Amino acid sequence: MNRYLKRILSLKLRRWRRYRVKDGAYVVLSNFPGKYQIDDIGFGGLSFHCIDTGLKTQNTHQEMKIIADKQPQTVYLVGKVVAESETGELIFENKKIKRRCIQFDRLNHQSKKALQDFIKNNADVAP
Repeated sequence: MNRYLKRILSLKLRRWRRYRVKDGAYVVLSNFPGKYQIDDIGFGGLSFHCIDTGLKTQNTHQEMKIIADKQPQTVYLVGKVVAESETGELIFENKKIKRRCIQFDRLNHQSKKALQDFIKNNADVAP
């Protein structure tokens, strides 16, 4: 009973709904080298999996580009890493997979519209 209560009390509700992204949608960050496939995205932020490099995560604001194979336009946003957790998966003996979550800064009207179009074209949007 005690574990059940802890779970209910620690349950957080998201302000923005997250959408599962189809294959072919990527994020490129200014502070992290490489192109990462997006797992889910919403108007509050996004998450992706990456290989642990051993470097400490910087929670500073950084620019990012969201690109898709099907869509010629690129969405430019600013955000910061708010969470990073190990998934427990190993690629090689000493390479672990981490899940990084990024929170977007305040979006202006143009950014919201571009993000809305990106979600509509590249995410599984269920009614």
